[in-house]
Amino acid sequence: MRTKRARDVLLVLPPDPVAPEAVKRHRFPPQGPALVAASLSPEGYRVTVRDLELGLAEDPDAPSLQVLDDDARLEAFLAGRRDPALEALSEDLAARVGDLPADVVAFSLERHSQGPVTALLARALGRSRGVPTCVGGPSSRALLEHLRAVGALGVGAITDASTPDEIRAVFSALEDARPDPEGLPWDPLRRALPTEPDAWPLPDFSIYELSRYRRDPVRAEAERYPGYDGAVGRALVLPYHFTFDCQFACAFCQRGGKQSAKSITQAVRDLAALSERYETPHFFLVDAQVNLYAGALADALREARLGLSWSDSYRVMPHHPGELERMARAGYRGLTFGVESASDAVLKAMVKGHRQRHATRALREAHDAGIYTRVNLLTCYPGETREAQLETLAWLQTHADAVDELAPSSFYLAPGSPLERDPGRFGIRIRGPRVVEGDYRFRKVHGALAYDEVAGLPWEAREATLRPSEAELLDTWERARGALRPVGPLRGPTMLALGHHFPSKSEAFGQLLRWTEGGPERRPGLPGGPPVGPPRVVWPEPCDPLLEARFRETLAHASPALEAHLGGRLAGHLLLFADGDYLCFQGEVTGTLEQTVRLTAVLAWRFERATCGRALYGRLVPGARFTLGAQGLRVEGEARGVSGLPPGGVELLAFGPAAPSAVWSTV
Repeated sequence: MRTKRARDVLLVLPPDPVAPEAVKRHRFPPQGPALVAASLSPEGYRVTVRDLELGLAEDPDAPSLQVLDDDARLEAFLAGRRDPALEALSEDLAARVGDLPADVVAFSLERHSQGPVTALLARALGRSRGVPTCVGGPSSRALLEHLRAVGALGVGAITDASTPDEIRAVFSALEDARPDPEGLPWDPLRRALPTEPDAWPLPDFSIYELSRYRRDPVRAEAERYPGYDGAVGRALVLPYHFTFDCQFACAFCQRGGKQSAKSITQAVRDLAALSERYETPHFFLVDAQVNLYAGALADALREARLGLSWSDSYRVMPHHPGELERMARAGYRGLTFGVESASDAVLKAMVKGHRQRHATRALREAHDAGIYTRVNLLTCYPGETREAQLETLAWLQTHADAVDELAPSSFYLAPGSPLERDPGRFGIRIRGPRVVEGDYRFRKVHGALAYDEVAGLPWEAREATLRPSEAELLDTWERARGALRPVGPLRGPTMLALGHHFPSKSEAFGQLLRWTEGGPERRPGLPGGPPVGPPRVVWPEPCDPLLEARFRETLAHASPALEAHLGGRLAGHLLLFADGDYLCFQGEVTGTLEQTVRLTAVLAWRFERATCGRALYGRLVPGARFTLGAQGLRVEGEARGVSGLPPGGVELLAFGPAAPSAVWSTV
């Protein structure tokens, strides 16, 4: 029997060239490497971590990673072509890793966007040190397939091993491996090796220099809170999960259909041990959804009296009334809701298992319980109509006060999802790989696909709506939220710290407002001074009594939304249809007998009567241009104007304060 000797593993956390600044500011020690260290420790391995993501973020003289944006150039270099710039970058990054002892150099690939720099580093360190290298993490399988396809040499082993038994098997195989500078990437894991939930070890966060991750989350956003006095203080947030996979199977998701979990007793023991060992009460739980165990975990934590501050993801359904309040009493400070849409038709197509009313109930209950909320919304789902988008915008506008962070995302077709496996069932035709650029390289799943909607938009038309739809969601939330409590968005660590430091959300928000140096400025609806009277029609002049009465009725309906957007300075334009439907907007209007309109922001609407067809409303979006005249209403790009306008047609009004000098824009 061979006697194992202690082996040193140098575990490198590579930088992410496209990670948002907010992610870097609030970085906490990743759980993956801590689980690797805990899994290997019984086998005699010693793990040392070098976090280049954190190191480069803290170094003002860090090298630019922009050269890695050129995929073809990097692929050619990895396949053996000389490239002085890439050679210099790889040498610089390798020098930053240092000369720590290592029998194996491993890399933790948290996100697919770290793939290029990881391949570059693995090649450089494998050759310079003459030891095996291994890349692991949730995005590793795609990286392995890609690098083999392009003929990358000398990168070493790449594996998607995830359980403790699989991790141990991989490193055992690496003991007999010899680095091959001219070899293709390979996977040392021969078969799946599941590990029972309660047999997963406690993550070993001692591998990190934890003082570098213990930070003040409010001070991390000093530009937003220039009056901050340090009252919240530094905090260490640790990630943890006790469930595995997801019980549910949403149509757009790559995972789902089963779920297992540690026993509640073991989960509480883990949290207690981590809190005591690393002197922190703050835990960012990364379960896919905690619903099936939420009540039991909350009761067990309250009974244990650990005084923890924790957050997790919570599915809208199943949800038991009163459960979130129980969780709040047990230290549940932050909640991520996968609402995705407020259209029941879209939610059904997504196989989400909830309806708008369920999302409203759960969100309001969480807010009333003092839980900080993060809401995910997924727009441009295949087949989603403009009407469905407006339902979501209206819901978001109504409940913006209960949303402390909004995470808008346009739909992306993920390989391995039910949509990809059975596209015909969901009314799409897959075109092939999608080109993902900019921040989408960080935010969208690797290998996302382009598609045509069978009864809807071709890919080129749908792709053009993706970013505008995200911006519209964010703008709607910011405007509505800004008039009420303009201190968001709140990141996860900030939610935990505020929830732990202040007895209520209202007190926390009040203090945040004071730290903004006198509080927020309302978004102006009009230039110039304060309003001098109630809103009235300021164009056309004169306005006949019947039109004035219709305006008053419309304004009464629209006022809550207008006030949320504009504060007290109500001013803008109004498309008023004869059947009572309307659209309040900001934009540019020119012309006399025929008006040309460019919408810049949609403020409020009622699209219920729909005498002139919902197809019209689907085109009245920010950025749209249209003309209004004797021949009806015509949207730019449409061959014909809208037919079937209600009797009386449509009126275009400008409204604002009573002072004529305060007219918002001139028609």
